[in-house]
Amino acid sequence: MNLSSTRRRLFASALAGLLCHSLPVFAQSPDNSRILTRETTGYTLTLRLPQNAIVAGAETVLYLRVEEGDDKKAVPYSRVEATAKPAAGGKTAAFAALPGGVAGEYTLVGNFPVEGTYEIAVKVTPPGDGAKSVEATFATVTVVAEKGKQTESNVYQLKVETTPAQPLPGEVVSLRLSIVDATTKKRVTDFEAIYGARMHLYMVREDVGTLRRDKPVYLQVAPGSKDDGVFTLDTAFSSGGEWRLFAEVAPTKQGTQIVSARVTIPGAQSLSEPMMAQIAPVIRQSNVTLRFARPTRFVARQTVYLPLLLEDSQGNALSDLQMTDTALAHLFFVDKSGKQFVHTVPDTGDLGSINNNKQMSFPVRFPAGGTYRAFFIASRAAQPVLVSFVVRVSDK
Repeated sequence: MNLSSTRRRLFASALAGLLCHSLPVFAQSPDNSRILTRETTGYTLTLRLPQNAIVAGAETVLYLRVEEGDDKKAVPYSRVEATAKPAAGGKTAAFAALPGGVAGEYTLVGNFPVEGTYEIAVKVTPPGDGAKSVEATFATVTVVAEKGKQTESNVYQLKVETTPAQPLPGEVVSLRLSIVDATTKKRVTDFEAIYGARMHLYMVREDVGTLRRDKPVYLQVAPGSKDDGVFTLDTAFSSGGEWRLFAEVAPTKQGTQIVSARVTIPGAQSLSEPMMAQIAPVIRQSNVTLRFARPTRFVARQTVYLPLLLEDSQGNALSDLQMTDTALAHLFFVDKSGKQFVHTVPDTGDLGSINNNKQMSFPVRFPAGGTYRAFFIASRAAQPVLVSFVVRVSDK
């Protein structure tokens, strides 16, 4: 395995989303007033602002897209630096930059200290020896006081149709999935690949004891036809009760979106899995030992880096991990109510860490407080690894 190449791929996968993917990523309005574009020396930089007001003192997530040439080719693996400077003068705030699951997409996370107007300065260094950096300034970004705080809301919806209309536990069911613009009510038809696919579907049982991952098939049909923008999947629900379906998609130039819908299955329900959070858990599952490198406190709407130590059954580092959906590992969180979903991948450079220090660091940003079940998913020698644990997220 090429170490430097794999590190670059890890860097490109680290968000999202969270961020994205690593942070949870809220749906962004396609309102052009919130999309700022600058062209400089053969590159196009596009900054997407949040759907609602930016609030002083609160952590803010912005989205940057980097493209090259007249054909607007995405530029992944770049190093991105971003700062916010008050127009009225004062301290410049630095924003952390992490790549998302979409090539050329980067998530900027930071804090505007006071209300007012700001200029966002961005410096992008493309990959490769001797690559020249490009810089751009975006103005003007308005930040309001705390009293203007608003709640982020999705502007996309997940529509689910099942055949048969009322499937039973264990019965094969055909899912017909589509993403709908909540404002126009029109089906979205153009998507970019995210972690190697146009859609990832996560099926979560109502007790949050089970997470199933699939890649629905995107129908290749004529534009404008009745099936344009439709995904299909044949699957089965293992038990009765309510299931939450989370779809992770990337409408063209809108970044990572996570939308959800519920499906109710008649019949017997599975026994509920208890959800008891631990400050520093040690979990042994799938012939793997997972533990926190240090006790970690999670606070809603704040980015936290979760360091995980991974060992095999003999206490050795997991040097045989393989790439899964363009990342070395994936970490998912679902809250107890089944309403909140978070997906993150390791931060940059973790191949060296896992080989030498057994450690991976995952950037995580929870949208709300509560109790969450985590699912760590990886692959060793073509065999799946699944480790589950529970964390508590504070609202303060």
